[in-house]
Amino acid sequence: MNILMFNTYNPKLASGIVALDLFNQLQKKGYNAELLVNRYDPEYPEGIISMETWLMSLKRTMLYKLQWRYDKLKSRLKLKKNNTNPDYRFFQLQEKKQIYKTERLIKKSDIKPDAIIILFVNKFINAKNIYELQEKTQAPILWLMYDMAPLTGGCHYAWDCIGYQNVCGNCPGLFSKNSYDLSHENILYKKKLLSKTRIEILAASEWQFEQAKRSSLFK
Repeated sequence: MNILMFNTYNPKLASGIVALDLFNQLQKKGYNAELLVNRYDPEYPEGIISMETWLMSLKRTMLYKLQWRYDKLKSRLKLKKNNTNPDYRFFQLQEKKQIYKTERLIKKSDIKPDAIIILFVNKFINAKNIYELQEKTQAPILWLMYDMAPLTGGCHYAWDCIGYQNVCGNCPGLFSKNSYDLSHENILYKKKLLSKTRIEILAASEWQFEQAKRSSLFK
């Protein structure tokens, strides 16, 4: 059985460690697993493939450094204005933003998947990619929850906000009092695509399971 996995980070860091553990366990049990990641590293073992090239990785690193210096300067000059509440972890505002075309993701892989596992994919693949991956491969999708991002209009932790149980809007993570704000647009966009996708959510705890049951996307 061929299993294709997606995770943003290097398997040596953050969520990538969990992805690597799962990848190794699937390999040990005899599955033909492949892990597609965004971040480049020349020392990945066989079966782990990066979408980035060395040059793309270098460019991203340089841009991050420039952005960090720019943000630091704005902070010193008191010009910086937070447009998101950091407690809610809005890492990517636009759900519609597609980093890679789905055809490119499929072409990068060496296998025809019988199942696809989505892990932490912030700034890597979006709802449109997930829908198109299922449509083009006919493989069912399993999405493992690291946090609440699969359920919401953009935040990774909703805290006391229950907007994800409906259609978001008035988002505290965006300091918004608008019912039709970006979180509302994001969750409707996800709902339109995921409602047409053979997809199951995998909760890592009873608490996450209850959240998923109450969410408008997966209830």
